[in-house]
Amino acid sequence: MEDQLDKTINTLLTEANNRSRWYSSQLWQLPFAYIGGTAVTIAQFMEIKDGHFEYLDIVVSLSAILGGIVCWHMLKVRAAKRRAIYLLIHLEEQSGLTKKYRAQQGKVALPMIIATFVATFFYANWAIALICKSWKQWNWLTCGSI
Repeated sequence: MEDQLDKTINTLLTEANNRSRWYSSQLWQLPFAYIGGTAVTIAQFMEIKDGHFEYLDIVVSLSAILGGIVCWHMLKVRAAKRRAIYLLIHLEEQSGLTKKYRAQQGKVALPMIIATFVATFFYANWAIALICKSWKQWNWLTCGSI
């Protein structure tokens, strides 16, 4: 019976460890995939056709919406990673193992979330400026940059 319990705890430790690593990799990969993917997509629509950028306002708007979804997902992944680490800590305490894991604040994840938020904020402002320009309501927001 004791052997079965050790096997179960070992399996749980392995799964929680794999899960926390997978969450950590998502926190690194998502911002780069989002920023890179949206930049490439926007670059495809940067060609001027008939004196204006065709569909650029729609693409930038969709990039901003996608960024909001990615930011929300990253916050959920960060919380799930924290839960997996607390599960590891709890399992170690219950089984009497030496503590190898410790809960840390998101020293790596937080800058990645902030970078994604900044890119989303930039895309949202750019989309608003493009939409205002296309509606001939262009005002002081642009500073002449677009």
